[in-house]
Amino acid sequence: MPRHVLTHRAGVLDGGRLDGVSVMSPDTVAEATRLSSEGETDRTRGWPVRYAHGFQLGSPGRQTGMGRMASTQAFGHAGSRCVTNAWADPACGVVFVRPGHALAGAGEAGTHRSTA
Repeated sequence: MPRHVLTHRAGVLDGGRLDGVSVMSPDTVAEATRLSSEGETDRTRGWPVRYAHGFQLGSPGRQTGMGRMASTQAFGHAGSRCVTNAWADPACGVVFVRPGHALAGAGEAGTHRSTA
């Protein structure tokens, strides 16, 4: 799964194109990354988060799953502690994916490993 997430974020980073092929229209990318909520508190982490219609957005200077240095153009999802943290930042051309490894609160029985 992490490879698929990485490929998706890279496509959105490039305006909806993967390997020169359009997989999403620029309008779809713009809508998915358009600010819809400014500073709503993430109930899992307790941090204020900027949200788009499809992603969490970067919040420069704030602690988020994308880090304090993420630009306002950064988009993705912090992973809510138990799933893949994946984001991209068009301002610096970076795509980041960290596979999740445990289900929050599930203890040893909920632990799972990525095979990718």
